[in-house]
Amino acid sequence: IFADLDPNVGIWTVPALNRTLVSLGMAGLPQLAFKFYGESTMDLVAATFKTVLEIAVRNECVTCCIRSYLIKELIDEMDGRCKKEAADILHNRKLFDLTLDTPEYNIILEALILLDRCDEMQGILDEMAAAGVPANAKSNYLVKTKTLDRIYLHSKHLPKSKLNSDIRRNLDKKLWVKAARVGDAILAENPTPQTIAHVLEAYVAANQLDKVDAIVKSMQTAQWPVPTLGGIMFLLKHFCRREVRADDGKQVIVDVDRAFAVYKASKVQGLTIFHPKMLYPVVMQLGEWEAAVDLFLGSLRADATNPPHLAMRTTKVVRTEAFHDVVRVCAKMRQYDAMSQVVHAMVVAYGHEVYPTVFKSMWFDPVRYSFHGLNGVTDKNRSDLLDSFAAAIVSCLQYVEYFDPLS
Repeated sequence: IFADLDPNVGIWTVPALNRTLVSLGMAGLPQLAFKFYGESTMDLVAATFKTVLEIAVRNECVTCCIRSYLIKELIDEMDGRCKKEAADILHNRKLFDLTLDTPEYNIILEALILLDRCDEMQGILDEMAAAGVPANAKSNYLVKTKTLDRIYLHSKHLPKSKLNSDIRRNLDKKLWVKAARVGDAILAENPTPQTIAHVLEAYVAANQLDKVDAIVKSMQTAQWPVPTLGGIMFLLKHFCRREVRADDGKQVIVDVDRAFAVYKASKVQGLTIFHPKMLYPVVMQLGEWEAAVDLFLGSLRADATNPPHLAMRTTKVVRTEAFHDVVRVCAKMRQYDAMSQVVHAMVVAYGHEVYPTVFKSMWFDPVRYSFHGLNGVTDKNRSDLLDSFAAAIVSCLQYVEYFDPLS
């Protein structure tokens, strides 16, 4: 139907134009996509900028894309001799006064890599920081590796292993042992595969946890060259979930030690757990107050840097529950400086409202907090511990009562 389409006849919206351009690009017809856009009279917006630049990157003709944006005409043939000119034109995109978000900047980073102008990538990161646009895992990967080799599994330039489809098919059919065998074959080909989440899912389903432990240990040793968030989140959800214990009917966490090992792996991989609520019971059960503080402060930073429209932002109720959990674990471990740090971050640094209820409940239950885990405490020690606990609570209450988040 392309022959019957005219970008200036009928009612064209930005999404409709972008879908048409994407379809042509996916069909391997980037020149037609650029020509169609060049004939359109619609104003350039960020979404269309990303669309056309992405078509160019995927079809390895960035130069044609950038020139098409600026002079609004189709350039049929360009080669590597035009790359420097193309990079200069890309740098001048500010002439259009576009407001870009993380996905648009990532495409620009990819274009710079394809143009062999990686020295300009730091300038793009600086621009993102100045505009308050957060970098994500893909941004960090592009800057770190300066390569496109592993970014897109569907790239026609990358050899696709039949094993990737085999493991997904076996998982869908619930053939766990077969899926685990395919996972073995995938790891034999590449010890850090893109499909690590599927491999881990197969090993967990087949109850081959020794192999899961080996992979987690590898992630704790060095940062992988491929994104690992999917695999790590799968393991966290599995090990942090609760199940009913057969002998006494109590609900318990599936595996606190393995869950904490996965958390440590996420730190080495440079990942942020945007919703760490499931991990708090794990770190509290293990008494890992440093991890609890780290997770909470990380979630506050993520909320502050992510745009308001993103779904990953934490709700007030969840944030308050997490705050109470972290304050309590710090109090139980008698880490009063850390407790004050959490309150200061919550109220002063990030401006969230806090009620003093949590401190009142702790003060009226000192055995559970001040003397938690201690045996044979003398009266003198009890008095000293209560004094320290009282001083910490007073310090926290000063933050809460004398700082107005709305001011």
